[in-house]
Amino acid sequence: MSSQVIEVQPIAGHTGAEIRGVDLSKPLGDADVAKIRAALLQWKVIFLRGQHITPEQQVAFARRFGKPTPAHPLLDAVAGHPEVLPIDRRIFEQEYGGKDRRRDLNGWHTDVTAVINPPAGSILRAEEVPPYGGDTTWTNLVAAFAGLAEPVKRFAEKLRAVHSFSVPDDVDASSKIRARIAANPLVTEHPVVRVHPETGEKRCSSVRPSSSTLSV
Repeated sequence: MSSQVIEVQPIAGHTGAEIRGVDLSKPLGDADVAKIRAALLQWKVIFLRGQHITPEQQVAFARRFGKPTPAHPLLDAVAGHPEVLPIDRRIFEQEYGGKDRRRDLNGWHTDVTAVINPPAGSILRAEEVPPYGGDTTWTNLVAAFAGLAEPVKRFAEKLRAVHSFSVPDDVDASSKIRARIAANPLVTEHPVVRVHPETGEKRCSSVRPSSSTLSV
């Protein structure tokens, strides 16, 4: 399997790099995967523009970095692809009882932290891109932790957080998502400061005040 000519172009000081010269519709060599993984570890978020891949190819790409997790324990996956979660306003409104709550729910978060073993990362594949707006903003939690004062770091390292998956109180009681949460409450405790197993970097875990409780 031949390697592709890969270029890594950083796009910000702390977060984000564009990967050029990669065609995800074709098999990647081990050297390709190693370079992409190194860029991800350094820049935390990577962008591969102009890709036209199927859900099968998306999952195949994910498998080069580890075992894909189920898309979500409480939300429906793409039919035939349990690792792929559809992000669609129409599905969202149906699950939440017809309410458009995106502005309330799409705050800062790390994906699926309320499970025991959260995923190492997420792969977003855009099928419809608006001509403007709709931006997703990313943050570097390694840099955030590094910027804390030393006493705050030592305090944060002692903390644990209880992560729970929930929805706003005014979402209809008859909604599909509220029924699923009632049948299978999703609650897990994690350290507030995590250590990356490959880089050894410390980072703050994502804590949403409305759904998490801190403890020493």
